[in-house]
Amino acid sequence: MTKEEKSKDGLYTVYLLPYENYVGQTEHLQARLHAHKNRHSRDISDVVILGKYETREEARGVEDRLHSLGYLGYNNGK
Repeated sequence: MTKEEKSKDGLYTVYLLPYENYVGQTEHLQARLHAHKNRHSRDISDVVILGKYETREEARGVEDRLHSLGYLGYNNGK
């Protein structure tokens, strides 16, 4: 089992990067935040966990609703 697999909790996390107005969802938050910071130069300080869900579909539904309210994110093409 890899270090990344050990740190997963089996849930999908919906999160907010408040200084980026960005909402996303992931199965592995620490790896995703690392990518935001190092690949995309996003400000990951003060990340807010909005919820944890058992299925990707549940998490994506919440994420999509927040994108429809104006938050940026991967699934809405921004």
